[in-house]
Amino acid sequence: MKTSTEYRRIAANGCGSASSNVTVINVEDTEDPVFTGCPSDIQATTDQGKKTARVNTPAPAVSDNCGIKLQTWTLTGATTGKSGGNGINRLGTYDFNIGLTTVTYLVEDGKGNSASCSFKVDVKQGNPPISGISIPNTSMKVGDRVTATIELRENAGSQLGLASGTIGGYPLSPSSFTRQDARIYRVEFTITEGGNNYPAGADIPVSGVVLSNGTGMSAPYNGFISQPADPVDASRPVIESARVQDLEVGVGGEVLVTISADESGYEAVSGTSVNGIPLESPRVEFHEIGDGEYQLSYTVGSGDSEFPPGGLQLNMVLSDAAGNRNAPYTRVEDNTLEVYMEPPTARLQGTGAFCEGEEAVLEVIMTGRSPWSIELTDGYSNREFKGILESPYEITMEAGTGTTFSITRIADRNGVENEGSGELQVSIQPKTEVEIINLTSGYHMETEPFLLEANVMGGVFSGPGVNTSTGYFDPGMADTLNSPHTIIYTYVNEFGCTSTDTAIVTVHNRNNKISILEHFTNSADEASLSADTEVDRFASHNRRNVLDLQYHMNYPDFDPMNFNNPGPASTRAGSLGVGQVPYAILNGGYAADHRYDFSSPERIPKDEHLRRIALEKPDFMLDLTVDWLDGGLDATTGITCLTDTFSGNFQLYIAVFETMVTSYRGINGDSAFRNVVLDMLPSPAGTLLKSDWSEDKQEILYQNWEYAPYLEDVDELGVVAFIQDRNSGRILQSDVSYRTPQVGIFSRESAEEDLQVYPNPAGDLVFVTLG
Repeated sequence: MKTSTEYRRIAANGCGSASSNVTVINVEDTEDPVFTGCPSDIQATTDQGKKTARVNTPAPAVSDNCGIKLQTWTLTGATTGKSGGNGINRLGTYDFNIGLTTVTYLVEDGKGNSASCSFKVDVKQGNPPISGISIPNTSMKVGDRVTATIELRENAGSQLGLASGTIGGYPLSPSSFTRQDARIYRVEFTITEGGNNYPAGADIPVSGVVLSNGTGMSAPYNGFISQPADPVDASRPVIESARVQDLEVGVGGEVLVTISADESGYEAVSGTSVNGIPLESPRVEFHEIGDGEYQLSYTVGSGDSEFPPGGLQLNMVLSDAAGNRNAPYTRVEDNTLEVYMEPPTARLQGTGAFCEGEEAVLEVIMTGRSPWSIELTDGYSNREFKGILESPYEITMEAGTGTTFSITRIADRNGVENEGSGELQVSIQPKTEVEIINLTSGYHMETEPFLLEANVMGGVFSGPGVNTSTGYFDPGMADTLNSPHTIIYTYVNEFGCTSTDTAIVTVHNRNNKISILEHFTNSADEASLSADTEVDRFASHNRRNVLDLQYHMNYPDFDPMNFNNPGPASTRAGSLGVGQVPYAILNGGYAADHRYDFSSPERIPKDEHLRRIALEKPDFMLDLTVDWLDGGLDATTGITCLTDTFSGNFQLYIAVFETMVTSYRGINGDSAFRNVVLDMLPSPAGTLLKSDWSEDKQEILYQNWEYAPYLEDVDELGVVAFIQDRNSGRILQSDVSYRTPQVGIFSRESAEEDLQVYPNPAGDLVFVTLG
């Protein structure tokens, strides 16, 4: 195309003169059209018995800078023809003859510039069209060869073959293509591992099934197969790990193998075994835990193979619902699991001869893996012993003559059981009853040595102060240190049976006296808190010579230790005239400076008060012996007069106290309470003793006490006995006994002190305090 444009230019001056010129511009189109999309070659097939195929051809895409004015097409080759010579023409759907036809498009713009493009249409003789393809309505798994049925609309003859095609993505096998009748053919495909999976009822795609008769191909067949019971499972079970516990397992024990797999719903199948024992054995069980976890259990039998730690042999085969199985899984994570076959053994042995009153001592020899447990029977009842670490093992049992013991069962540390062996028949030899007959409960250190006697002589006496070769007892040699003492008599009769008797003997010094400081306090009172500290210091500093008793009052506020048993505190405070806390009284407070209200430094207990008491020669000796029982205590108090005559009246008091109580926290902040009085025997009023005493006259009294429910710790119990003059109020003597021997529970402050000697003037015995 050619176009022209004219431009005119005029110029004028101020005098009216003008001049002009004309410029002409010509533009010419020389650019050809461009095909931006020429159709691709097309292949088509005819229906059986037809010579042509109706083919839908796409139109080309073309562009030009000035626009297309003419588009024509021509057909050459197997099919001929052309379009009209004017306008825009498109081939569209057209009947093509069998063979190769070339389609050529020619386009021109308005200037006559032109371009062309060509594509081919190849029409081949078609085979009969497929009317449908089906497969069995059943599950399919890895390795299955599935037979598909192809049905044609009409007979295609015997020369037909399979060119291509897939079902569910699995290729059809051309070699398996066979003719069943005029319109029915069979072909196979194989489910391969890792292929497509389809649940039952899903649409299984059929793609690109093409048949060939040797000269032409059928149109591709595509479709879907949908049936209710034809799942395709192309995945085998995957076992990710197998784990066991680090155990020792013997005969009768259980080995548990935990299996982790990729999915739930699997079952163990034939080929599974553990330690060589197959899944079919009643001793092997399998069950699903959940979330892909499974458990294989195996009970060890007596004929199984034993293996060292970490040596378990495993073959694990799982099957899914479709029947897919994994290759046997054999790897077990690192472990120390061990299976052993040797059972434990137990053999009973011993002499069988025992002395009357003694328990039978049995000896059990064991082998196997400790610790063991055994069951022992005497023919009437069984008794079990657990946690036995060493062999031989001794057992003490009560038994009578003729009793026969045997081991019925032994189990090792892993619960592996076995029967025991050996029997032991018991015979009992009589003991001789012996008794020490010439000892009293207490002696002075000055008492002359004397010969000990027993009802049956010929044995040996022993104990503090006893000469075992002569049988003499010397109280002075026994000494007051660690008194009371235990004297033992040992006798062996003609059967070799040993009999013993013991006697408790207290050795006293005539000048020895234990002072009693009775302290009245309250755990809610601030002043009592500081007074308690002073009393603790005083008792610690003089722990050999004084015992402090703590009475907890019910004023000025609640005190739980008073609440437990208010009787002793209130009765004792009333008899001593105490009406306030804190308040303390030394030895009954018969002297004015033996009462302390802690109101000033002068009103607290002082060491020199005790030293003055040391000048006093006691009129009585007190001997307290306590038998500590499981549910209570029995107290025996011996009172011996040390002076020529004593005609006054006096009272015996026995107090049960707890050396340390920590169960309560007082309002004043204190949480540790010493020597808390729990009860007084037989009552807080004490026991009135007879008058008219003379030297060496003695009286013995007995009391008992059941452990109270408010008792915190039995091992912290103590009992003190003291006698008090009813006329002067003076405490004459005291003695104390502890369930747990006291070795000093206080820390004594280090300080320089004067050397002290008392009593002064000195008597037969002198005490020296070195500060």
